[in-house]
Amino acid sequence: MVNQKDILFALEQGFDGVQIGTGFLMTQESSASQTYKQALLGVCDDNQLMQTTSITGRQARGIVNELAMLELERSPLFPLQHYATKTIREHAKSHDLPQYQSLWAGNGAVNITSLPELEDYMFSLVYG
Repeated sequence: MVNQKDILFALEQGFDGVQIGTGFLMTQESSASQTYKQALLGVCDDNQLMQTTSITGRQARGIVNELAMLELERSPLFPLQHYATKTIREHAKSHDLPQYQSLWAGNGAVNITSLPELEDYMFSLVYG
């Protein structure tokens, strides 16, 4: 999960800002499914993450699973691939099948060890 040190480091390197999607996904108040949150808690090294286009047709980082590893001889581009996998992803989500869900995850996913309350997470980003 992104923390204050990560933000300060990025700003010192000249970046204008940071993106903190996965950190907010992992708060107790997030509407992400428990299956998704548990999958993110299980990421302990970068080998469990991959760049994929197989889910939506656009390159994105996510947790390695069957859907992310899907290799097509000719993969449709976005948004056609997104629509082609939509029913599979919806079925998987409603049946707690993480192997066929889109489990997006940022660089900080390997640092996630808990599900903090949103207020506590926000406080940690500002005050460390």
